[in-house]
Amino acid sequence: MINKIRQDQQVYVVSPLIEESEKLEDVNSAFQEYEKVVEMFPELKDKIGLMHGRLKADEKAKVM
Repeated sequence: MINKIRQDQQVYVVSPLIEESEKLEDVNSAFQEYEKVVEMFPELKDKIGLMHGRLKADEKAKVM
């Protein structure tokens, strides 16, 4: 992942959940993955976005 970021390429982390689930405790949500990536690369926080299926089309466009 870091090599792609250094090459100024887009990187996507896909999660099957938007929010945490009590039924799937061992699966990270999109929000949890977003926080994890921001922690790993704090210097890139302005370039890291969170997109999920509940966002409106214009919000998704901003993230992309």
